[in-house]
Amino acid sequence: MVNLFFNQVYDGEKWTKAAEACLDAIQCAEEAGHGLYEFVNMSSTKLSEETVLSLTNRCKVTERWNKELVWGCGQSGIRDLQVLCQPWLESNYSSDDRYHNARNGTFAPTLAVAETFYTKNGVPMDEDRSYDYDNRYTTQVATEADKYYIQPGYTTAKLHFDREPRFYATLGFDGSSWYGIGKMDDNDMWYLQAKAKQASGKRGNTLYSITGYFAKKLVRYQNAMVPASIQIETYPFPIIRLADLYLLYAEALNEAKKDEGTVPEDCYTYIDKVRVRAGLKGVKDSWRLYANDVSKPNTYEGFQTIVRQERMIELALEGQRFWDIRRWNLANQYFNKSLQGWDINQDETSAYYKLNTYFIRNYEDRENLWPLKDYDCIVNPKLIQNPGW
Repeated sequence: MVNLFFNQVYDGEKWTKAAEACLDAIQCAEEAGHGLYEFVNMSSTKLSEETVLSLTNRCKVTERWNKELVWGCGQSGIRDLQVLCQPWLESNYSSDDRYHNARNGTFAPTLAVAETFYTKNGVPMDEDRSYDYDNRYTTQVATEADKYYIQPGYTTAKLHFDREPRFYATLGFDGSSWYGIGKMDDNDMWYLQAKAKQASGKRGNTLYSITGYFAKKLVRYQNAMVPASIQIETYPFPIIRLADLYLLYAEALNEAKKDEGTVPEDCYTYIDKVRVRAGLKGVKDSWRLYANDVSKPNTYEGFQTIVRQERMIELALEGQRFWDIRRWNLANQYFNKSLQGWDINQDETSAYYKLNTYFIRNYEDRENLWPLKDYDCIVNPKLIQNPGW
């Protein structure tokens, strides 16, 4: 006998209720004064548009109690989180400095995260008709025009060029800029050097990024770091930001109206609020101007794919992706893949920029529902263990 614990008949009305709840939450938040965060330069040092936009996309998470934060989770553990994310930026430290001052950059985003972000045109890399997708793992030398994102004269992966602003605000990588941490002039910034034996790279058996990527987005730019000490300011970690609600509403509304043949206009309105703040054109304009399939945003299936990727980009490193992928029932597609990054054991450019597989994950269907505790099943014999456990 099969025990069915969930309704086996699709009920689109649940999406309608979800959309209505999201809209109510948005209106309540906005009436209370919440809005999308925008960085305002209060210093006397003039900053480039690129740096201001980058700080907007970093500080929406790390700026204490900013107006976008709807629900934050205390500040406990945020110092340690920043320690795990912060690479060493200069090489003049001893082993004691490295361990006791605890800058190690071991929180390592994967290559898959890096590839999720759009090109500078606001569409996926493999859909942008002007992007050299097939050669993205080859290398290229940065020029002066790249200086706010990549060190001029430095050789790094082509994957790191011509990407959207959130890519550079979220991730650090070999050759990338790292504004702040004592350097508040964007004409004199830190630049990561992450190959083996370099300042931000692997220099021993522990305390390094295994993928070659660093979680810049989670580190406050106002933190201070010198060889003798480190000063870290904490912030409440976002559980819900207003941008999250905007994207949830766009997603739920598209699902609720899937049978009507067109994407509701509000879907574009709310996803575009997030995109414009990120420095991109709206969805329809971006796909019309730059994508291979210009009609993709106009269909239910196309918009569904777009809003899902938008959530993975906007909320990257904030703990949402895992739960989104599970509720989309795409865990087998995303979690049964190799975890890859660059070959961080190499100190030469040609050898470093080779894909390295760190391990292969194995996700089974049974993990969609986690097991009940044996103790609970013993105490209550009427409980039925989840399938596969």
